[in-house]
Amino acid sequence: MDEISNLGAVRIRLRSMLDVARERVQTSIPGTLLPRFSQRAEGKAAARTIIIPWFSPFYSPALPDVFASLDCKVEILPPQERSSVDVGLRYVNNDVCYPALIVVGDIVKALQSGKYDPGKTVVLLTQTFGQCRASSYV
Repeated sequence: MDEISNLGAVRIRLRSMLDVARERVQTSIPGTLLPRFSQRAEGKAAARTIIIPWFSPFYSPALPDVFASLDCKVEILPPQERSSVDVGLRYVNNDVCYPALIVVGDIVKALQSGKYDPGKTVVLLTQTFGQCRASSYV
């Protein structure tokens, strides 16, 4: 999921995701390795804060509730601003695609803010293996 703002494209992506999930449930064989969304965070995982970069006004606001149902503490970073670019440029090569540069800037800003204990904070990122953004984080 990315920062697209075309409502038609968002609906198509969400509908496709739900169709795949339904198909997996209908065709699953007992004992197969499907995601187990009913598991709860325990121990060290439950004590950590997961920070997630802002992706879209359609997806980002819903993520804390999804993770809360798994007893995970999640904070969505605010939407990007000019300072995200400035910080990103200080920490990544300028050959990295622009959206990835902004997201890296957001993450570094959050960790430098003092709000998060680096020993108790993890960052959730996506990986798409595409040409830009999500393939650039690692």
